[in-house]
Amino acid sequence: MLSLMFWELIKILLTIAILVAVVKQVDDLSWLALLLTMIGCLKVNWLVLFAQGRFKKISDGN
Repeated sequence: MLSLMFWELIKILLTIAILVAVVKQVDDLSWLALLLTMIGCLKVNWLVLFAQGRFKKISDGN
């Protein structure tokens, strides 16, 4: 569990670094699109874990 939390922290720090780099490099920036995309990318792993858990429960019942 500690390893997962550590790598999640690394992911968040790298995301912040990417946001800082984008702000410095891109003049005409759509913040809404950027933030929605980044949130989606950061949370997709939880969706995969949820889906794997649901499929395991269904296959175990047969």
